Amino acid sequence: MILLFRWPSICWIAFILFTSAAAALPIDEKEPIFNSSVEDSALSLLKRSLNFLANQKQFGFTAELGFDTVQDDGQKIEFGARSRVIIQRPDRIWAESHKRNGQKRQLIYDGKEISFFSERENTYAIKPKTGTLDDLGVRVPLVQMGYSNFTEIIMEKFDTGFKVGESTVAGILCDHLTFRNDQIDFQIWVRKSGDPLPVRWIITYKNDKGQPQF
Repeated sequence: MILLFRWPSICWIAFILFTSAAAALPIDEKEPIFNSSVEDSALSLLKRSLNFLANQKQFGFTAELGFDTVQDDGQKIEFGARSRVIIQRPDRIWAESHKRNGQKRQLIYDGKEISFFSERENTYAIKPKTGTLDDLGVRVPLVQMGYSNFTEIIMEKFDTGFKVGESTVAGILCDHLTFRNDQIDFQIWVRKSGDPLPVRWIITYKNDKGQPQF
C-alpha cells in the first residue's frame, strides 16, 4: 500500500496515510489475544468506516504524515508532510502536499485532464485524461478513497484482525483496530462517536528491510 506517483523525471512520495500528531493512548492495558481469523467486531467497525467514506459524494481532509526511510546500515530516519485532499466523485480530485523539507507539490484532476506542479523543481505538467477516478491510471496515494469499490479494495487484503480496545488520538476517543496479512500489518483508529471517520492509520511493511512504518 505504499504508493508512488511517478511523472517523467519526478518521483512524488505524498500522502501515504492518515495519522495524527498525538500518539494513541491505550485504555485497556491487557494484551489482546490474536485470533487466527478476522474478528467479526473488528471487521464490522472497519467496514462501517470504509463504507461511510465510500458513500460520500465529496469530502476533504488534512493528513499529517510520517514515513520511515531505512538506510543501508539499518538506521531508520523519519520524513513527513502535511497534505490536503479534496475528492469529488466520480472524476475530480485536488491534492496539495507540503513536505517537512519545504517542498510543495500539487495535483489536480478534473475529469478532462490531470495536472501536476512542483514548486521546488519549478515544474508544471498537464496530460489529457478523461474518465472517473477508477480509470485515472496513475498511482496517486489515497486516490483509492475516491474509487467506487474503495471498501472492497481494503477489505479483501487482510487474513487476520481484531479490536485492540479504545484509544484517545488527538483528544478523540477511537476504536483501535489491527489487521494483517503476509506483507503488512495495518492499524486504524476509527472515531467512536458520531461519523465513523478514520483518525489515524499505521502501515508496517514486514517484508521490507527494517520493516518501515508509514
